[in-house]
Amino acid sequence: MEPPVFIVSTGRCGSTMMSDIARLHPKLLSLSEFFVSLSNKSFASRALDGEQFWNILSVLSPTVSRMFATGSRVDRLLYRFGPQARFKPEELPPILCITLPHLTDDYEALYAELEPAIRGRGMAPIAEQYLFLFDWLCERLGRTMAVERSGASLMFVSILGDMFPDARFVHIYRDGRDTACSMQHHDYFRLIARFSRFVRRFGFLPVAGAARGLRQPVHAEDLAAACVLALEAAVTRGRAYDLVGGSTLSFAEMAETVFRALGRKPRLVHLPLPLLRPLLKAASLLPGWHHLRAEMADRMNRDLCFDSTSARRDFGFSPRPFSFPVAP
Repeated sequence: MEPPVFIVSTGRCGSTMMSDIARLHPKLLSLSEFFVSLSNKSFASRALDGEQFWNILSVLSPTVSRMFATGSRVDRLLYRFGPQARFKPEELPPILCITLPHLTDDYEALYAELEPAIRGRGMAPIAEQYLFLFDWLCERLGRTMAVERSGASLMFVSILGDMFPDARFVHIYRDGRDTACSMQHHDYFRLIARFSRFVRRFGFLPVAGAARGLRQPVHAEDLAAACVLALEAAVTRGRAYDLVGGSTLSFAEMAETVFRALGRKPRLVHLPLPLLRPLLKAASLLPGWHHLRAEMADRMNRDLCFDSTSARRDFGFSPRPFSFPVAP
């Protein structure tokens, strides 16, 4: 197999399209979101045996497992859950989230073939284990070169360079202004804006039941500061961190804060979940409200909380509490 190629980039710059294009080439093994799917385990070991390497490929991190168990999904998840699926959401192997389904429709069979090949490996540096995996997949699928692409991979490009000195790198760049325009349409970054828009227009907000699911909203400036601090701290090399806001509050409390920020008296309309789900689905058919999904109602009473202790310890992450200046 030829040395691998890594497509590196920031987020929201079109790199996913590059994976789709690479997949169409008969000689390229397009590994989409491979390293990012493995989370903080991707580069955690210098050397490991086959059993340990298989654990990296097949066991979700506790953080992602909790997210899946509460109904959250990673962007562009390709694994299809259902009665015939082998895995439940909280048990889904990382390599089956996107990478293997991106390569073949028969991804569960490919996963079953891959398991004994990996688990039978002896002790070797982690880079050699990855190269064996890439070579095995190339041979199995009739390809000659692996092309890995993970979103926001510039964060660990130096690690890839050290691990794979013979690899080639393709850097995708997008003007920061265009990236910001793209990001404003991303679901995770528009929640508060959508709240505000709805409240301004209608003066109330429908919620499912008590809407007691806990949230930890984090300010964009705190995330930017965390990136700078993490880059400057040597201890962060090869690690991943959960970054959450300085307040833990229920969905209802978060919504009430938005009302007060807009100078409105909080007016939450508590609806039964079986009623709110079809209402959201129907509203999604209206112009300007296509982003609405029935699953949003399900998450209003689910806790989506994580732990930033390691970030606080390793590089002094100190997020501000969730608040807005009250409108006059």
